[in-house]
Amino acid sequence: MVVTPRACHDQCRSRKIVDTSDEWITTRTGIKERHIAADDQAASDMAYEAAKVALADAGMDASELTHIVCGTFTPDSMVPSTACRIQEKFGIKGQACVDIAAACSGLSTLWRLHADTLPSTRTARCWW
Repeated sequence: MVVTPRACHDQCRSRKIVDTSDEWITTRTGIKERHIAADDQAASDMAYEAAKVALADAGMDASELTHIVCGTFTPDSMVPSTACRIQEKFGIKGQACVDIAAACSGLSTLWRLHADTLPSTRTARCWW
């Protein structure tokens, strides 16, 4: 499940901030547009919405989770973690909550964490 910020901008906005061109950005990154979170839209808001859909698809209730792992380089705040804020939005307690701040490699870092750590706990039920 992917949740993107409400506002979407083309490369024109980026060109005003950095001396570059649409062609330069597109050929090097493939990016044609950027989604910018509104002032009232936090990372935990988007993660919570995505988690609700993922849990429904899995036929799970948030209370069944044992871990909440959030990969973000733009946390709501340093403390409490964005994962803790997600836990709070669900109104649940007792899960291990952690943020992984690994920038562009965040998703692959989360997969590696899952592959290396969580299978040792056969009962782990995680969302990220």
